[in-house]
Amino acid sequence: MVAQNMIVLKKEFSQLQGAYEAQHNQIALLRAELEEHCDQSRNQHIFYSNQIQGAATSIQAVQDQLLHQSSSCSTAPPPLPSGTTTSINPPPAPTSSTSDLKFAKPNKFSGKKEDALNFIIACQAYIRAKGANRSHEEKILWVTSYFEGAAEDWVRPYKERKVFRGEAVPLLENIDVFWAEFTKHYVDTNRDEKYRQKWNNLRQKASVQEYTWEFQQYSVSLGYSDKTLRDKYYDGLKNDIKDIMLSTMFQWRRATAQQVYDKAEEIANHIKSTRLSNPSASTPTTCVSSSTAPNSNSTPTRTRLNVGDNVYMIDPTTCRAKKGAITSIVRTTSGNMPNVRWNGESKDTMIPFPSLKKDKRPAAIAPVKPILAPTPVLASNAKGPVLWI
Repeated sequence: MVAQNMIVLKKEFSQLQGAYEAQHNQIALLRAELEEHCDQSRNQHIFYSNQIQGAATSIQAVQDQLLHQSSSCSTAPPPLPSGTTTSINPPPAPTSSTSDLKFAKPNKFSGKKEDALNFIIACQAYIRAKGANRSHEEKILWVTSYFEGAAEDWVRPYKERKVFRGEAVPLLENIDVFWAEFTKHYVDTNRDEKYRQKWNNLRQKASVQEYTWEFQQYSVSLGYSDKTLRDKYYDGLKNDIKDIMLSTMFQWRRATAQQVYDKAEEIANHIKSTRLSNPSASTPTTCVSSSTAPNSNSTPTRTRLNVGDNVYMIDPTTCRAKKGAITSIVRTTSGNMPNVRWNGESKDTMIPFPSLKKDKRPAAIAPVKPILAPTPVLASNAKGPVLWI
């Protein structure tokens, strides 16, 4: 019995010894690979160090050469011209040699109040770009060199007092005082109120681009909040733009004013491109005739719509009637919204009620399959539109 146990132990010991030798060989192999990798890394480090050192030496040599050339070619600046340079009409613009950009100079200002703001903006932009380091007097002399007519008559007495009488004239010595007096004399103080009245009465009458341009022009100085701008802009849009916004599920109440501007212009561009590719639907009269065709007995009052009703809408992009049936009515944050299954389509689309009309002459092709929807909860036992709770 003891002999058998010894034999078993001897076999197990032999197996363990074999496993140990195998692991020892593997460790030796890994050690050899690691040493080889270290040698390669050391060689690469030496190689790249030599490359960097050579590049640094070359760069230093180039810098020394450029420094030598610049010092040998430099010349002293020319002396300033002798004598006084005071004149009523100085050179047309203060310029700076540090920039190669070309900037447009302001137009002549004749004293018209409607041109005053544009003149101020043009002058200040040019001075900031080309003459920021000039003195106040030089800036004022340059600005007044663009005066003519009534504006020149306004500034001439100040120039005469300064030039011929030698008096101190703050208007011609401090640029801030000059612009303050200029604004008081020429800028329309009722401009904001006029813009406010135009902005309040503004509605889209032509293209979305023109409406957006006028809207932003009048509102830029009024200081309204983004929410107020967004709501007012949306209210002024044409109904066809609003309908497409709603039909595409664009949540304009959750968007910024700029996002509503961009969405309206995107829709307008899409309508324009669609009408160019489909000339038969490019005129408003086509939309009107097609909208009255499915329902010749339309009345001013809106018809109640329920689940299962056949409906149609006028697609603003094609100006053609699109027919289908209401499959369900759901409650959203914007109110009750019907899901419509259009003829020939397999998916429902959420369309706002104002865009839909009851179809009294539904298409005879492929009747709409009944759609299984959750059981609605009626507000009362009386007949009426379905409300979802």
